[in-house]
Amino acid sequence: MSAIAQNLLINGDFEASVPDGKTPKIGWKFDWSPDESGAVTTSTAARTGNCGLWIYTAQSGSNSFTKSFQEVPCRPSTNYRAEIYLRTPENQGWIPGSSAYITLTFKSSSGVTLYRVSSDKLNSVNNEWRLFSFNVLAPERSALVRYTIHLESKKGQSVCNADNCSLTVVR
Repeated sequence: MSAIAQNLLINGDFEASVPDGKTPKIGWKFDWSPDESGAVTTSTAARTGNCGLWIYTAQSGSNSFTKSFQEVPCRPSTNYRAEIYLRTPENQGWIPGSSAYITLTFKSSSGVTLYRVSSDKLNSVNNEWRLFSFNVLAPERSALVRYTIHLESKKGQSVCNADNCSLTVVR
């Protein structure tokens, strides 16, 4: 008999949000540039349930990005597993050279970055959901871990969907 691992992320499946085309208010924080980039919850971005994250970069300008993140407590010398499902939605833009992926950034109690690790990248059109995941050992002195969803575009708009995000302790 196996126990289901507890997701350390709040609203990792976006189901506590409303699929209303607005930035989710529960669990997630955001950073994007320029202002035309962003992330909203929609039903069309859902892999499971009623809600998923629709992430996009600006149509004009260069080096635009969108980051969605959460920071949660962690324990040093503990194994963690990060997961996310990503896809490019049909009939939406994807600029060559764009990429979508997740990172875990481990920090000390004073906020100093100790270690950062990234998943493989979604870097081409893929209309089917694809799991991106990795396991990592938290370094000594780790007190916090930041789980970040990234979407980056060199020039022009790229669109990606994200759902079923999780961060669990591996036993």
